[in-house]
Amino acid sequence: MAKKLIKYIREKIKLSEGITLTESVIYISIISVVTVVLISIIVQIVQIKTRANSMSIISSEVSNFFDRLIYDVRNADSFTVVDSQTLQVESDSIISTFSLQDSKIILNKESTDYIIVTDQVSVDSIEFADWTSVNSDNLLHIHITLSRGGLDETFQTTVHKR
Repeated sequence: MAKKLIKYIREKIKLSEGITLTESVIYISIISVVTVVLISIIVQIVQIKTRANSMSIISSEVSNFFDRLIYDVRNADSFTVVDSQTLQVESDSIISTFSLQDSKIILNKESTDYIIVTDQVSVDSIEFADWTSVNSDNLLHIHITLSRGGLDETFQTTVHKR
């Protein structure tokens, strides 16, 4: 369409008749509409890509956190929910503490702090719940909300201590 339009304009100019003001306004209007449509499509594509990237990073971070926590709980001698945001896991007389501090999940093990979730995401909330009394099976329920770039995602899982 654009090639035909340019060809038509060139032919008009060659005929020495020129193009009228009305024709110029119409051509500019058509080009403007096409440009606006293309820009809006590009903006939507960028937004979708950004959202998908944020979701991918959030999923990766929560997966790493759950992998670490599940491993520690399943191999622990015992676990204790200190409060809804703090979990202590005891294994071979070593106590590890998972807690939420400044939008980060911190693992304190032998007086050393390790950041479990990176700076790429923000931990909005975490809740540990001991469901042992419900089922008498040493169950731990974890509910966590992470955010990145305006995207908030909530995840939950239940872990059975072996």
